Amino acid sequence: MAVRIPDLGGDEWEAGTALLAADLNDTVQALVVHRLNYTDTTERTTTSQAWVDSPSSATITSGLNKLITGITLKCNIKSDSDTASYNIQLKGDNLGGSTFITAADSGGVAAAGVSVRTTEAALFSTTSGTYSTSGNTINPAIKLLDDTTKVIIRFNNSTGNSAFLDEVDLRITYVDDFADD
Repeated sequence: MAVRIPDLGGDEWEAGTALLAADLNDTVQALVVHRLNYTDTTERTTTSQAWVDSPSSATITSGLNKLITGITLKCNIKSDSDTASYNIQLKGDNLGGSTFITAADSGGVAAAGVSVRTTEAALFSTTSGTYSTSGNTINPAIKLLDDTTKVIIRFNNSTGNSAFLDEVDLRITYVDDFADD
């Protein structure tokens, strides 16, 4: 039997059509939710003042027209001096270059929450010389425009001293089919 949901490419139900078990199974299984789990237990460090990619990244394959519905990042961070900053970059050829998950701001003033934007800024920062756990969970609803999209953790240190990243746990939830209304 066919999927009976028009928004997912199926046929509309007709009045008087009997609901069979096969139809119900196809309809219930029409939505596929994926969860990409990525962990990295290797300590990473940079002395760059410019934003740089950490080797900690995950790749979504066969992702064209998928919809990211959630991103959770948890990691340990520290700095040997001054401010070390961290963010998440979504990178694909058709994403307009790059999309960054950063802390929210309102005209340059810090605000609650997170932002999804094309300019790079910190999602979280530290000046602590000892490891502390940082992270964030967001529900951005980002449509992927590429078959392959890299999810990269980026970091820097404001004065060129060392920024450290360790115990990365990155989880990305996305769905196959959805309708743009």
